[in-house]
Amino acid sequence: MGMQKEIDVSKTLPNKPSKRLDLKNWRSQILVTAIIAIVGVSAAVPFFFSRYEETLGGPPVRRLIATHDLWMHLHTMEQFDNALRSGVIYPRWVADINHGYGILTLIYYPPGFYYLTSTIHAVFSDWLNALFVLTALALVGSGLALYFLARTFYGVLASTVAAVLYIMLPIHMLDLYWRGGLPSVIGYIFPPLVVYFAYRLGRDGKPHHYAGFALFYSLHLLIHLPVSLMFSYAMAFYAVVWAVKERDWRIGARLGAAMTLGLLLSAVYWLPAALETKYAYEFATDLFPYHQSYITLAPVDDEKPYYDLWRLLNNVFLFNSFALISTILVLRRVRRREEQADGASIGQWSPLGMWITMGIATMFMSTSFSVYISKMLPKIQITVPAWRWLALAGMFTSLLVAAAIHKIRNQSAMPPILLWTCRAAIVVVILLNVWLSIRWAVIRPLTHPTYVHPATSTVVESSWTPKNATHPQELPDTRQVVVEPEAAAVEISRWDPQDREIQVRVEKDSIVRLKTYNFPGWTARVDGKIVPMLSDKDGVQQIEVPPGIHTVRATFENTGPRTSGTALSALGGLLILGLAFAGRLRARTADKETEHTELAAESLIDQVRNLDNSVSSARVTGISGLKRAVAIVIVLVVGAAIILMTTWRSDSTDAGRSVRAPASTPSQQSGGGGRLDVGSDAQLYIAGRDSVMVAVDEKASEEMISALSKKDQPAVDALIESGRALKTDNNTRVRVLQTATGKTKIRILEGPHVMAEGWVLERWLK
Repeated sequence: MGMQKEIDVSKTLPNKPSKRLDLKNWRSQILVTAIIAIVGVSAAVPFFFSRYEETLGGPPVRRLIATHDLWMHLHTMEQFDNALRSGVIYPRWVADINHGYGILTLIYYPPGFYYLTSTIHAVFSDWLNALFVLTALALVGSGLALYFLARTFYGVLASTVAAVLYIMLPIHMLDLYWRGGLPSVIGYIFPPLVVYFAYRLGRDGKPHHYAGFALFYSLHLLIHLPVSLMFSYAMAFYAVVWAVKERDWRIGARLGAAMTLGLLLSAVYWLPAALETKYAYEFATDLFPYHQSYITLAPVDDEKPYYDLWRLLNNVFLFNSFALISTILVLRRVRRREEQADGASIGQWSPLGMWITMGIATMFMSTSFSVYISKMLPKIQITVPAWRWLALAGMFTSLLVAAAIHKIRNQSAMPPILLWTCRAAIVVVILLNVWLSIRWAVIRPLTHPTYVHPATSTVVESSWTPKNATHPQELPDTRQVVVEPEAAAVEISRWDPQDREIQVRVEKDSIVRLKTYNFPGWTARVDGKIVPMLSDKDGVQQIEVPPGIHTVRATFENTGPRTSGTALSALGGLLILGLAFAGRLRARTADKETEHTELAAESLIDQVRNLDNSVSSARVTGISGLKRAVAIVIVLVVGAAIILMTTWRSDSTDAGRSVRAPASTPSQQSGGGGRLDVGSDAQLYIAGRDSVMVAVDEKASEEMISALSKKDQPAVDALIESGRALKTDNNTRVRVLQTATGKTKIRILEGPHVMAEGWVLERWLK
């Protein structure tokens, strides 16, 4: 009687996650990660390993392809690294460019990319290797981010294909191989993550969703401003349409609050950049107007600058448009009428509807038809060129490809011919875009000229110099410190990127000229007392000093906007941490409530079972034995998992240590010491020699090393006679200014060439 009315109380329990290790799922995730990693790394390899040049008497030297922006990023990241090593936490001044007068690039460009390059360079001492690792990680990371977003709604296969397509989008490869836009390549990681948290935030509004949205949105702003600003406008449109469509103002309020929080966190960069733009000169606005950079599909004249790039951009637009239209048509055919897309409830905007709307909107913004909308968007000129919108359109198109594959795989009622037609359409979409990437965005640029990295001091760039200052190409190439009148003794004790200290002895009132542009933030001190930082007619620093012996110091310090931005970022960081912990605390509370509910339900089950006395003792014994067996299996599985994870962590730690150990060990040189820190003093020394050669620039350094290795004394004498190399006494005291692979830039502190600068082999220092 009791068995006939057995109560299935377990149906009232919430679904509990399995405690067992899901080997099948684990293996599939490993496979997916491996596929994405292989594609991402392979996409970066040709850019960094396709070109080698022969050198005289040495191994081939790896070179890069010449691109539009690569030169700027390479020089800036080296200068940023030098400033970090000098003790500056947030470098804002590029010191050595423009013959040493400096440039304001780091005030107006986001610092995130340069922090990453310095971090990886600390492990991989070669800059090209560091850039390759960073670029490969960025491409893999962007694929994993897209997979993470797509997997929230679609199956493993569909999400994997979409992730691979996202990595290989023609616009992504164009950014790397044609433009050398490494920050934008890294920035592609963040939009999928922001969209994921935006969706969760709009649906659930949990604290950790605010934190996740704000964190990844701010990181995007700190990596690459142009696309992140476009993305800001796109997300504002997304929030408004979503709130209107569902008639729920809370959705727009949540996303607006999260964007505000992200702006707070990144204020350390954008607030000073916005408020101090008025002090700088830049020509990009006039040279590259935003409203002349739309995709028009008009025939490209061979005489137009970068005509081959514009032809490729037209094709990128066409192929992405074809992909967008094709996937929308396929989705309309395979979607069941009675089914709400992607599990959205009635009245809700489905994810599929979101991707379609945003894909069309971002494609539209890249065309000239959007000009009247673009003119209403504040600071849209910063995002130039307008075809950057294709990067965002590509993300939503990749999501639509995932949706199409997912629905085709789950479609059983469609006629076979129509089903195979839809499959073929998606395959063609993918293959066409990948073909365009490989053939025209990767292989074609491999024929471009080789990039030769010049010495930083020879790079001249007038954009982002102080407004009303003389352009750098018109400035005289003077000594670092010039005193007027000239009857003065000068000793430079420190010349770091943002901190200079000079000892001067003058007989009467004098003016000390420092070879650096003057700009808000540069502060002058004489004997520790702040004095006015003056500018000459060229906009170069001048400091007045009275008669006597004085210590003159110039430091680049925070202004009001920089201090305010730092404070706002600290506040944003605290708020994000608070929201993240609040989310975890709420989750723990919910888990405890669930646990109490489960205990109460289990108690009810026990009571029901106790009432059922008609059950045979044999069956009870069997159930008890089964429970014991299940418990033993669970203990064994958990124990094995713990042992497995412990072993894996131990191996990973040992491997990490084995890789990092050489980087932390100073290389032993024949001069008797390890690599010297920038700013430290040393001595030029070659055992058994009376003199040491110092090359005045890096090119002369290569010629000097080649001549010495061949024992070509006439060539050495020619370098000395031309003034491109200096002959100094052995054991001459010098100061280290800059380090590079195998060589060091130094300043001579004594002897006939005092205050002269040049390059020597690292092993010649002790």
